[in-house]
This record gives sequence, C-alpha cells and structure tokens, in this order.
Amino acid sequence: MDLDPRTGNWRGIHSAPRDGSLIWVMDPNCGAFVMRWDDEETNPMFSDATGMWVASDGSMTWCEDTDAGPTWWKPCAQ
Repeated sequence: MDLDPRTGNWRGIHSAPRDGSLIWVMDPNCGAFVMRWDDEETNPMFSDATGMWVASDGSMTWCEDTDAGPTWWKPCAQ
C-alpha cells in the first residue's frame, strides 16, 4: 500500500467519515490500519480524550488528537 499522501489517494483525517464505517487511517510514520470512529471510545493512555479510531478487530485504538495520531484516510475497497 502506498503510504505517500501525495500519490496514494489519501485525504486529510479531518474529512474522514465519523459514522462508524470502516476506513483506512494512516500516518506515514506509523502505518495504515482499517478502523472506524467511535464517539464514546476512550483509552486510559489518553485520559482527556473521548472519541477514538478503533481497529476493525477491536485490538487497538488510535487517538487523533496527539502527535502520533492518524493524519490521513481513504475508503476501504469494497
């Protein structure tokens, strides 16, 4: 998968759907993961944050409001 936002058809994370649909979220330094947004999800490592990206299998969360959060997204192939 092309993780270069200039050539991989990635869109800025702030335009990502927040309706629970599965999408690819990515940061070039961390990789790309299939995740969905959950308004109520929390993570003890980010005690101030409510609302997180959640992996499709529930194995991890990703807080958008950190320096290491996802910065890009694109739809999952159907």
